[in-house]
Amino acid sequence: METKKEPAKKIPLFIPQTYTSTEANKTGSWRYLKPRYEEKTAPCGAACPAGEDIGKIEFLAREGLFKEAWETILRENPFPAICGRVCYHPCEHHCNRGEFDEAIAIHQVERFLADTARKNETQPTLMTSKENKAEKIAIAGSGPSGLAAAYFLTRMGYRCEIFEAREEPGGILRWGIPAYRLPPDVLRGEIAFIENLGVPIHTGRSLGPSFVEEARGAYAALFLGCGHGRSRKLGIPGEDLEGVDEGLPFLHRLRRGETPKLQGPVAVIGGGNTACGTFGRRTLDRLPPPEG
Repeated sequence: METKKEPAKKIPLFIPQTYTSTEANKTGSWRYLKPRYEEKTAPCGAACPAGEDIGKIEFLAREGLFKEAWETILRENPFPAICGRVCYHPCEHHCNRGEFDEAIAIHQVERFLADTARKNETQPTLMTSKENKAEKIAIAGSGPSGLAAAYFLTRMGYRCEIFEAREEPGGILRWGIPAYRLPPDVLRGEIAFIENLGVPIHTGRSLGPSFVEEARGAYAALFLGCGHGRSRKLGIPGEDLEGVDEGLPFLHRLRRGETPKLQGPVAVIGGGNTACGTFGRRTLDRLPPPEG
């Protein structure tokens, strides 16, 4: 006699979803764990003063998309050729790759991308506003602050004009950084890139009450990017003696072509960019000429 089988009971299947870590039991990854996704900025990008998307830049460069990588830099930074040479690259100190072997030479990649674009005369496709605004903006100073302001304001649709007191534009980039670190042709190329966006630069125009009154009626806004060219005294005895010179005026005279007559050892007080530039120029002056 055949025994009648009872239908199997349907047992509900409960799959727990948890955010609990498995580090305690050391059993590896569990399939029922629900991943938690977090939007985070890469540590190298978070450390970049300009806020560049370094992860994307490195990815595009690795794929050989040099133009796209260069354009990604230009979204946040109008001076890739300059920063690729003089930036102190804090991004590399936070690079995750450094925990494995060594950090990626991010500033060298930036320099390569900028030099490659310049060599190939690449024209970028910038993300600019389609609306040309009627307001005009005057910018006092053609240093990195004034040039960057003109760059981003122009991309937003504003018309900008830069007024520079000295005979050449560039500010601290032109007069405060030695030529062996920032060649003049590289600086001129970066400035020409901003001028080609339609930004005129008027040299020999210093800021004063008359300029402010003139700008009041002709411009909707005035951006002050004049820098701070005044050196600070150390407040120690002997700093006003003959032969004691301040760093920035000394570098300024060097960039103007003046060669100081120095004899014997030279003491450089300080260890910042100005001191390193002064020491570097003095060291190069004392090197023997190259053979041939």
